[in-house]
Amino acid sequence: MKQYRIGILGTENSHALHFASAFNKQCEENPRYKGFRVTALFGHYPEENKKMSEEYGIDFIADKPEDMIGKVDAGIVCARDGKFHYEFAKPFIDAGLPLFLDKPTTIEMSETFELLSLAKKNNIPVCGGSVLKYAPMVNKCRDFVNEKRDTVSGGFVAAPLFLDSPYSGFYFYAAHLVEICLPVFGWNPLSVIAIKNEKGVDMSVDYGTFSVVCKYNDFCPDYACGVFEKETSILEKIDLENSQDAECDDFVQMVESGKMPYSYEEIAMPIVVMNAIEESYKTGKRVFVDKVEV
Repeated sequence: MKQYRIGILGTENSHALHFASAFNKQCEENPRYKGFRVTALFGHYPEENKKMSEEYGIDFIADKPEDMIGKVDAGIVCARDGKFHYEFAKPFIDAGLPLFLDKPTTIEMSETFELLSLAKKNNIPVCGGSVLKYAPMVNKCRDFVNEKRDTVSGGFVAAPLFLDSPYSGFYFYAAHLVEICLPVFGWNPLSVIAIKNEKGVDMSVDYGTFSVVCKYNDFCPDYACGVFEKETSILEKIDLENSQDAECDDFVQMVESGKMPYSYEEIAMPIVVMNAIEESYKTGKRVFVDKVEV
C-alpha cells in the first residue's frame, strides 16, 4: 500500500484535529485511511502545535510552511484566519503537491485566483472549502433542485455569522452559507443584494427564474435550508453528522486518484460571491456576479 505523508498547516481549529485523528488514530478502524499519516505540523500557535504533536505522535513541527516541502506528499491548510491561507498554500502549489484549502480559500479574491490558476495550469489537485456542502440535508436539497429545476420557485438558507470575529470578520464564517447555497441552487448566480442590520445580514441571491432568500444570523448558531416548488417543498435544519468524514474521504480519494471532487471554478466561486455580498451591504446596491473562469 502506498504511504502518503500529510502536512497540516494551522493547528488551532477542529478541522485540523479531525484530519489528525482520522489519519493517525482512526486509520486502524477505517482501512481507507491506512495509507495516510500526518507527519508534519505548522501553525502560529506554539501551544496548539505542541498539543497536536503529542496527542497524535507527529514529530516534525516546521518553522515555516516551506520547511515541509520534500517531507510530505500533500498539505491541509486549516488556519482559522483565512488571511494566512495564501502564504500557507503557495509553497505547496509551487511544489506541485495536492492541497486541501479550508474555508475561506483566502480573504483576497486575487489570491484565490492566483493559487487556483497556478494549480490548474500545472494540473495540481485542490479541494476544500466549507464542510457544509457535505451535510446530508444539503445533498437532499441539491438532489431535489436537480430533479425539479424547471418548477423551483425559490429557496431559503440560514447560517451563523460572526461579523466582529477577530479572524477577518465577515469572512470567518461567511463561506458556510454560500457553500450551502451554491451546491444546492447552482454555481452561477446572477446577482446578490444584501442589507446589514444589528443581528446579521439579510440578502437575496438571484438565479433568474427564482431567488434564494438568505439570512446570516449573528446570534443564532443553527443552519437551515429549504427549496420551494409548485407542488411540494422541503425546509429543514441542517445536521452536520458525518460531514467531516465525507470531507476527509474526498481528500483521500483526490490524493490517491488526482481527480478533484469540485472544479477549480467551483472552488473559486464562494469567495466571488462573498465579495459581492460584502460590497452589496456596504454600498446598498445590487451587485452582479460574473461567471468564474480560472
